[in-house]
Amino acid sequence: MATPAVPGTTGDAAAAPAVQRTVAAASPAVPGTAGQTPAAPAAPGIAGHAPAAPAAQEIAAGGSAASVAPATPTEREPGWFARLGLLARMMRPGGYAAEAARILAPAEREKERLERELESNRDRLDELATKLKSTREEAEYFLAENQDAEARAGKREKQLDEAKARVARLEEQLRSHGHTPLPNGWGDFVGWCERELAGSLVLSPRARREIKGARFADTPLAARCVLWLASKYRDGRLNGAGASLRIEESGIRNEPCGGDKVPLKWGGANRFADWHLKNGGNTRDPARCLRIYYLWDEETRQVVIASMPAHVRSALT
Repeated sequence: MATPAVPGTTGDAAAAPAVQRTVAAASPAVPGTAGQTPAAPAAPGIAGHAPAAPAAQEIAAGGSAASVAPATPTEREPGWFARLGLLARMMRPGGYAAEAARILAPAEREKERLERELESNRDRLDELATKLKSTREEAEYFLAENQDAEARAGKREKQLDEAKARVARLEEQLRSHGHTPLPNGWGDFVGWCERELAGSLVLSPRARREIKGARFADTPLAARCVLWLASKYRDGRLNGAGASLRIEESGIRNEPCGGDKVPLKWGGANRFADWHLKNGGNTRDPARCLRIYYLWDEETRQVVIASMPAHVRSALT
């Protein structure tokens, strides 16, 4: 007795359409694809997904549609649901733009953060550039001041060396001759101070001008007073004596100026000649009144005459 042909077996070509219809009717829907016909072609972009194939093979082998269990998510290709969800979102109206915006949003936020940071760094750089410019200008100012101070110090040191050499020559001259010749008159007074007293005593520019127009009658007396300042007074200061040394010249006193002290600029600083030599008598007659205003310069170790030979008028006199 002939065995009836089993639908779907090998060689039965006519039964194939029937098997496909049977599979389409019997196969359960794949979870996560609501509304889709199981036998429909695989969605674009989901490689290798043919939901109906296992059921068809099972029925062709003699099984039933009810016995075919649907594939679990773990059995599918990894990321299947993610790709399907992405595809679904992109197929909505405006989905491509919305999905692109969603993907690019973190990058846009990072870009904005970096732009804010860049702007902050630019402001900081501008602030540092301003401070650097100010610091450079300040450094250049102090450098120029230091160079000026060094130049002045070098000049003063040179003057001091010259003064020491002149003092040595003067001391040698005193030992050789026993005395210093006095000037012949006011016209030779400034030159006499420079020749004979250099290094021990110096005339200020104001004193030089006043000497040229001096009217005091006793030039030798004025010269002896100046010589005392350059010799005995200076020696006393070098040996630690104070300013109130007593002069041996008759009728001459060494006293503080009080309110008559004379201002002058000396050694790059504002100074005052606050001591003076004066003759007796309460007179302001230029021919009889002698005043020699001076100060002691500790740095150069010499006497500086600020004004002579007349009385200096002040608010008190």
